[in-house]
This record gives sequence, C-alpha cells and structure tokens, in this order.
Amino acid sequence: MRAIDVSKYQGVINWDAVKAGLADGLPVQAAFIKCGQLDYLDPAFRRNWSEAKRVGVKRGAYWFSDHNGKDPVTQAWKFWDSIKNDIGEYRPVIDVEYPAKGQTRAHFNYHMRVVREFESISGIVPIIYTASWWWNAVTDGGDYSRYPLWVAQYAQQLGALPVGWKAAAMWQYTDGGTVNGIIGGVDCNKILQNNAILLNAPIVNLPTVFPISAKTIAPASGYRRPSESADTLYSADIENVDVTIHDIDDTKQFALTSMTSLRAWMPIRQLKFSVDPKPEPPVTPEPPVTPQPPMQQPIKLGYNVLNAGMAMAKADAGCRFFMLQDIGVARQIKRKYPDAVVMVRWYHSQRVTADDIVRALSPSLDDELVFTGLNECDWLCYGTVEQLRERATLDVAVAQRIRERAPRSVYAAGTFSAGTPNYNEQTICDAIQKLYAPHYNSGLLSIDYHSYTPSLTSGFDAWYARRWQWLFDKCGFDVGSTSRIYSGETGVDDGRGRGFVGVGATQAQINDWIIRYKALQSQPINGQPSPFVGGAVFCLGENGDKRWLPFKADEYEVFR
Repeated sequence: MRAIDVSKYQGVINWDAVKAGLADGLPVQAAFIKCGQLDYLDPAFRRNWSEAKRVGVKRGAYWFSDHNGKDPVTQAWKFWDSIKNDIGEYRPVIDVEYPAKGQTRAHFNYHMRVVREFESISGIVPIIYTASWWWNAVTDGGDYSRYPLWVAQYAQQLGALPVGWKAAAMWQYTDGGTVNGIIGGVDCNKILQNNAILLNAPIVNLPTVFPISAKTIAPASGYRRPSESADTLYSADIENVDVTIHDIDDTKQFALTSMTSLRAWMPIRQLKFSVDPKPEPPVTPEPPVTPQPPMQQPIKLGYNVLNAGMAMAKADAGCRFFMLQDIGVARQIKRKYPDAVVMVRWYHSQRVTADDIVRALSPSLDDELVFTGLNECDWLCYGTVEQLRERATLDVAVAQRIRERAPRSVYAAGTFSAGTPNYNEQTICDAIQKLYAPHYNSGLLSIDYHSYTPSLTSGFDAWYARRWQWLFDKCGFDVGSTSRIYSGETGVDDGRGRGFVGVGATQAQINDWIIRYKALQSQPINGQPSPFVGGAVFCLGENGDKRWLPFKADEYEVFR
C-alpha cells in the first residue's frame, strides 16, 4: 500500500487529483498530515485534513516533537486538543528525530515523555516515526516495540531497523516521490502492517491448517518473498481468481499462494479464504469485524484546594480538575470553564444527617458539580460491616435528595482511602456489593476514592493508586454503568507525612509520576474503558495546619 506524508511545504494540494492519481506508480491509500510542533499548528493542517477526508483518502495526523525548551506535556496536549474531535482513520504519530545533529539522551527522554503523555491523555498507542541513525545513537535500550514503527530509510530495500523493533509498520523510502496533485517531491511510504496502524482495525482469525482454497478480492500480485518490495512472479488482473493457500506469514500479513504451477507470496488483504480444504469448497463469508470498545476519555489531574483564593489562577492556567470547600469559588470555576470537573467537600467533625449535608451544599446544587458528604474516617468510619451499613445509608439518602433537586449534579459516595476497606475480607466485599453496588450500577451515585502512592515510583497498582478497581473485581460494580470514579485526594504520601514537596520531588519526577498515574488509571476493566475521571493532588495553598506543608504543590507546573 502506498501512503504519502505532507505538510505546509507541499503548498496547496489538489486532493481530487491525489485521490484519482498515483504516487510513484501506485494509488494513494493513505495520507499522514502534519498537525504541528511546539505550540503551533501547521498552517496547512486544517485544509489538508478536511480535504483528504472529503475525497476519501484515509488520514493519520503527525506531530513533530521539537525540544526547544518547551514543556513536553504541553506539546502532547496541543496535539490531542487539535485532533480529538476528528482523530482520523490511522493512529496518530509522534515524529522523533530532533535535533538532526548532536542528539543526546536528554533529547530522547524528552521525546518519549511526549509519546507517553499523549498516550495517557488520549488512550491511544501512537505510532513512532524515527530513523535508525537517530534512534540508535541515544536510545536507553527500553522496550518500545508496542508502539508501531514508521521508519525513515531512503533505500531500495528496507535494511536494519531501529534498536528494539523486529518489524516496521510503515517505511518512508523516499522524500522525492512523484504524486498527482502535488508540485515537487513528496515523502512516499509503503504500508507494511496496515492493521497495526489503523484505528479500529478488524481482528481477523487466520487459518492455521493448509492447503486451503481462496479467491482474490481485487487485482493482486504474487511476490517471490513476503514483501511488496520483492520480485513479482505473477499477477491477477481481476478479482475472484482461484488460488491455493499453502502458508501464512502473520507478521508480514502475506500468504504463500499458488496459481496453476506457480507459487508466490500475496498480501492477505487481497484474499478471501475458504476454511474447507476440499478442491472446490463453498466460499465462506468475510470474517466479522470485532467492534472496538469506546475510546478511553483522558484522565484529568488537578488540585485539592485548601486556599480557594489560588484556585481560579490555576484554572486560568489550564487546570480542569478541582476539589474545593469554598462553594462560591467552585461555582465560579465551573461557570467560567464548563469542561472542568469541580468537586465540593463539606467538612464536619460531628454526626450529621443527610438533610444537614444537602442543606450545606444547596447553594451550588444547580451548577453540575460533584459533591461529597464524608471524608475518609471523619466521624463515621468504614472498616467494619456495621460501619459500612451506616455510611451507605447516609450516602444513598444524600444521593437521592441531590438527584431529586439537581438531576445534573453528581454525588460521589464512599470517600474511601488507600488502606480501607479490606477487600481480602469476604464479608466486607459482600457488604459493599449489597449496600453500594446497586446504587452505583443504577447511576444514582458515583464513588470518591483517595488514590495515593507511597513514593514517586511505587504503588502504581490495585493496592494503592487503583484500589477502586476491587469494587469491580470483587464487589459487583458494573463498569458499564454511567456512574464514575473520582479521586478527591491523590499524590504521594510516604506514610511519614510527606508529599511531593516533602520527598523533594523535581518537576521532571512529577511529570513522570503523572504519566504513570494516568496510564494506570486509564487501563480498561473487562475490555471496557476505565470509569476513572480524575484526581485532585493534595494540596494547593494552606489552611494554617503545618502538617500539610510537605504536601503543598503550589509551585509545581499546573496539573491538568
């Protein structure tokens, strides 16, 4: 398959001519279009993106990762924000090749942070574009093979790949190709593993017993080796030509076929298989396409706010997740930034009723906020079945009252911690399944779950940061519910009263923690997207309690 990649340097492209014409003698099956770099969009992106779609050329967007002192997180978000409403048909691409000379390990680490952050916020494993001469000089030796490889290598035959990959999904073989509708030389590519780079690629169960019969479904060619760069042995100029399949190379997506006495490798996509090895078997229907699950929504990170006066400044700087006690500021942020998730907590240290909680929260019930009525083990704990029963009774009553008065608002019940409840006790799991699961599954209430890690590098598992997962694994929660999981407190708590500041975390360490945290919370459950919405890092500002000073995150770059 032939693909082109273009940017503003190709000028105004005649996409009708591209679709109707040829690229180096073959039809253009796909176009990879530059979206941007640093903090700006390629000026030709919007036109190229819409025109390619209009004429029916499948599209993939690519982002040139440019070091130049810019924040890698900002680059990843800029890329995602530019394409999230129309992602295209192919996986997005991160271009890893800057600088062209004098590249260092620091450049490599920077680019891979862009890759990981984009994956975290989009839920999509992107393609990496690079070249052996660049990658091999600075790689850290890690395993990056789960990212499909688009390799730049200007040669007649594809040679050695960048370290860590055994196969390339796409090969850029020239920057001087000739393409109808474009003036001047064009980057041309051969797609070697189409399903590896397609979004929502069909899952096809290939046969394993041979020989079997098949028919071509389009004009096709047979090659000496399993590669379209190999010598052509024969061609079928029409579809529905009978062939026999003798073997399959699943990695390269080619089948060893014979036509009369000639044997050659033919692309699998050009064949329709029969599962019966008899001489003239009936042709079976196309294998069904397995629908892909809905796309994971980007995980948000923000602040648990102790000083509400600082919250709007963080919102203006790009933060979109908050846990506040100040209802007035919560309303202001939500009204100014409707896409923000704003949680509201009412603190109390004595026994209260559901009416007390709703009365305290009532000034903001119509603002589509996320409310919580309890905070860990304040006056009502949850370590025993009896405590869970009393807590759930209060939570459900509050949720029902909020639903009646403000159906577009959310009540996040529970507010459990990283250490409790103990899901190894069956009686605890049974109680949560009976008391909380029906109301979560029906959509009446969501769950607030604190999700700390004990250090910058440990605890990214179900024992700490993703403890909420056991609600689904052991307590009957339905991942298909419209209810969601929120984390009103998150960050690092080393058990000795120290958070990010207390453990001396640098901005680079914070960035790596964020990437790992978002990747963990984005992991699907039972094949369904994660229900986790986001977390509020404890804490922003201070309330005069010196215990929280080692947790202050004021000076770190904006969480979002």
